[in-house]
Amino acid sequence: MWIVKVPPGGAQMLLQCSTEMNLPVNLMLQDQKYISRIKVDQHKVPTLETGDYRKSFAATNDVAAVQEGNYILVASTYYPGTRGSFVAKISSSVPVVIKEIPTFKKLYQKSFRGSWTFTSGTACGSPNHGIYGSNPIYLLSKERRGHNKCYVHVKLDLPSKDRLKRIGLNVSCFECIVDNDGSVSLPRSASPAGKSCGLISSSDSGVYVTGRPVDLVADLSSSECKHFAVVPSTFDPCEIDFELLFSFTSKINVSALR
Repeated sequence: MWIVKVPPGGAQMLLQCSTEMNLPVNLMLQDQKYISRIKVDQHKVPTLETGDYRKSFAATNDVAAVQEGNYILVASTYYPGTRGSFVAKISSSVPVVIKEIPTFKKLYQKSFRGSWTFTSGTACGSPNHGIYGSNPIYLLSKERRGHNKCYVHVKLDLPSKDRLKRIGLNVSCFECIVDNDGSVSLPRSASPAGKSCGLISSSDSGVYVTGRPVDLVADLSSSECKHFAVVPSTFDPCEIDFELLFSFTSKINVSALR
């Protein structure tokens, strides 16, 4: 993977990928919002790609306009586990900045099963109900402050028996403060939507979605904060179980607070 930065005014671009071996290959350019080392949004059509996997050589059919912005270039083979060398080439009408994205040797994962319940006071719903901060909270703690590289992918899902229920789901990640007694203080007026103070990332841009799992990708190195709070919530308060799966590119402490 490489990050490709297209300057103001955009560019006319052509993609090519070749290999000395008889391997089916593909080259894809996608908006950075939809792809990273730990997540790919397969519902989004690539900005530019070479099309079906072709043996030895693949290229876009014609020059295409690419707007200003940050994109991810991905070279892939059709079959998982395939090894071999390749050459990826971008032809552009204007200079673009290309930087390789490091490959993480391992993803660290941790899963939790939780519940929203009225008896525990965690069935609180969205910020519309005024008690959003009392939803279940999962604390993420980096070993130190600063820009040590760490991405996190969080997936929120319902148990299989409840997936057909029309319950709006959202999961969001906020900067937070851990008080001396171990309690967590979320940013004032914390909300999945809009430009809430301290919001790092939110599934589906803060929208509550029904009928499928929801997930987010957060770059924890983008903040000087050491502690982060992940908040799963339903749109309306209700009692139901949920499952959370965390994937990290480096070791980080995760704990369920309530």
